[in-house]
Amino acid sequence: MALAPLLLDISSRMASRVFVGEELSRNEDWIRVTQQYQLSWLPAATTLNTVARPLRMIFHWFLPECKAVRGLIKEAQQLLATTIYKRRAMKQAALAAGREVPKYNDAIEWFEEEATLRGWDEVSLAADFQMMLAITSIHTTSDLMEQFMIDLGRHQDSLELIREEVIHHLQLEGMSKASLYKMKLLDSALKETQRMKPMEIVALRRRVQGNIELSNGLTLKDGTRTLVDTYRMRDPAIYENPDEWDAARFLKLRSRPGGEKTAQLVSPSLNHFGFGYGKHACTGRFFATDSLKVALCHLLVKYEWKLSPGADTRPQIRGIYQRPNPTVKILIRRREKVEVDFASIWDRSFDTSVDGARAMM
Repeated sequence: MALAPLLLDISSRMASRVFVGEELSRNEDWIRVTQQYQLSWLPAATTLNTVARPLRMIFHWFLPECKAVRGLIKEAQQLLATTIYKRRAMKQAALAAGREVPKYNDAIEWFEEEATLRGWDEVSLAADFQMMLAITSIHTTSDLMEQFMIDLGRHQDSLELIREEVIHHLQLEGMSKASLYKMKLLDSALKETQRMKPMEIVALRRRVQGNIELSNGLTLKDGTRTLVDTYRMRDPAIYENPDEWDAARFLKLRSRPGGEKTAQLVSPSLNHFGFGYGKHACTGRFFATDSLKVALCHLLVKYEWKLSPGADTRPQIRGIYQRPNPTVKILIRRREKVEVDFASIWDRSFDTSVDGARAMM
């Protein structure tokens, strides 16, 4: 089977559970809209960028790609409006009856709080906001998870070691913040996959503010746009055997002095900027990391997989973007023995993903 559709579905459902709550996250129309918007937005933007800037405000009304995006936004507005008005009615009924007003901890509620403070028309803007969250969270998560499963398929010995670590900590502490933090080999292997295949071959988009003279004498003029080559993440002067995937690479680095602050998946550094760097580093990386680990705990414990014969695992590069090779297929089946009962180990106080998601706001 192909991995991309499966993992896109998993990622969109996980993100929706946090962003729009349980009811709407189980609505198949909502899941379809968030997935299709993610797949439609980039082609629409790419096509519109071929049009001269002064004409874009006119041309977007006629471009098929832009029409598709507007249609998805309209459908999202309708779905969200139903949920928003239903919640408002429940709150008003509770107030009238003297009962406690229902509280929700998701992005619909967060946005409503902000909209009330700022005087915004919440329903009309909520769909734009939710689609923005979908773009920044769903595809990036599914992309890293897909490449990671491919890498584990190539390294079955590492897969088994990571699985043993996951089972050990889940049995010991359940699905909790503490157990996810202690899955250090899993964290290291994810960071190694991100090192070898970042989503783009250039990163750290910046614009120069004021003329800057570099150490080699080159002057960057005010307004110049810059990008940084991700080659540094494969520099042999920094990483030993940089072209070899080593699941324990960052686990070993983490044990060195200062490594705890730079060798975790959520820790950007000058030598690894898969999540960006500095004050503009990805604010949603904590949410993404927790989501990845939760999903992979289920996949590693419940299923076994391997690559189909002859699979070409080299990433596909399009312009500056690189993605897992879409031709790769895996053979996957449910394990006969599942050592963890997930229904009994979930820590109800485990709200890291929700906190991490709100940090994206």
